[in-house]
Amino acid sequence: NYEVPDLVGEMVHHLVPFRRRGELSVVDLGCGTGLCGRHLSECAGHLVGVDLSPNMLDKARERELYDDLIEGELTDYLNGCSDEHDLVVSADTLIYMGDLQTTFAAAAGALRRGGWFVFSLEKLEMTAADENDVQKGYQLSSSGRYRHLENSVRRWLADSEFSINEFVEVKVREEGLISTTGFLISAIRQ
Repeated sequence: NYEVPDLVGEMVHHLVPFRRRGELSVVDLGCGTGLCGRHLSECAGHLVGVDLSPNMLDKARERELYDDLIEGELTDYLNGCSDEHDLVVSADTLIYMGDLQTTFAAAAGALRRGGWFVFSLEKLEMTAADENDVQKGYQLSSSGRYRHLENSVRRWLADSEFSINEFVEVKVREEGLISTTGFLISAIRQ
């Protein structure tokens, strides 16, 4: 019951005006095997996938949806962008990073003004957070993925000159019989 790529795809389709579909410069951060590619390719005039794993990129290449596939760390890619993008997407990748402040700042730097940043995270409940987690804004869970506090994510986005468009709570996956709650977020670069 893994739904993040489809949820992200739906959010992107609601954001992108019909007249702009097929024109945008789009980056899929942590593209993995390219599960989001089918949604993003409909909006993209140019679609770039970035991932650390060459094996994942080989699978993404087989889908024949990406114009460029780049092996590298996503924040480094964003910091090194010479072109400004219209849309930066990260589906179920930022959950492997704790402090997202530098990544959000890098995303803002890689986007045109008015560009969109769409991503998913796992939710850290205040009741599950200790004082140190609250100060940091995140916690490493037993799954090996980070969970983030909503207030911290909102603050980091604002600090990086993003205006939040949508910030919705969703079920991102089931592990065994347990549902994992997360966030699906779209923000606009001011």
